[in-house]
Amino acid sequence: MKSSLSWLALISRLIPVLAFFIVAQGGFAQPTGELLTNAADVISLSAERASSSIKVAVTGVVTAADPTMRGRFFFQDATGGVFVDNANGHRPEPGDLVVVSGISHVGAYAPIITAPTVKKIGTAPLPAARRVPIDQLMSGAEDSQRIEVSGIVRAARIDGLRLVVDLASAGYRFRVYMPIPPGMDPQTLVASQVRVRGTAAEAHNRSVRQLISVEVYVPLVSDFVVDKPESINPFEKPVVPLNSLAQYRRDNSFDQRVHVRGTVTLQRLGENLFLQDAMGGALQVQSRQPTGLRSR
Repeated sequence: MKSSLSWLALISRLIPVLAFFIVAQGGFAQPTGELLTNAADVISLSAERASSSIKVAVTGVVTAADPTMRGRFFFQDATGGVFVDNANGHRPEPGDLVVVSGISHVGAYAPIITAPTVKKIGTAPLPAARRVPIDQLMSGAEDSQRIEVSGIVRAARIDGLRLVVDLASAGYRFRVYMPIPPGMDPQTLVASQVRVRGTAAEAHNRSVRQLISVEVYVPLVSDFVVDKPESINPFEKPVVPLNSLAQYRRDNSFDQRVHVRGTVTLQRLGENLFLQDAMGGALQVQSRQPTGLRSR
């Protein structure tokens, strides 16, 4: 009998500790009586409050729902945008007007809505994209918001059902995901100056909730605007010796490609290749080309 009482006493002491651990992990906290009715209130929550499973009921527009998200999507109302963790649920379409009921969660980077019930009640125009400075976008502060930003295309490729575009702007680089335009050759975009309207997102370190890089999900082909295509075919330009690439050239333009020539000394398919020219210069070229090079 005494032994049984000792075990009961031990269990009674452990219950509060276990309950605290579960809540701290963001797992099974019981919803509070509070109700959040707009996106701004959700994304403004501290990590501690977001993990307390506050009830959420919001109405707004789906701004991005990439096929790779498996039902998850971005949502925006008049106050701002927020990510909805609708994992393995029905994937809505950008422009769907929806009512979302769920609970707050700390998220892997910023607060989100999880355990949602999603009901489509119509369609609506996408919110106007707010023009933001590139440094503000790259800070991560615009997570889940519909924004507009400009950049120069450094690389473009088709990945399944979407087009992946790498942009550079003021020393920063970020990635854009968008639908594939009909008949598009991605290489025609390289070195173009473009404007994109889409929802800001991020790649993150989930374990510590830290930003790694910024991504933009562009829902419509019309939200990707080429302001200035590359002015000349780079293979029509004079060849630049490899050891001169980093030297001063008055005609050097940061937004245009250069023409180089050399012997391939090593190629890693889909990754990179190494060149060497007759003047002793050497260069590593990043390339996703999956096939080996052939002599002409």
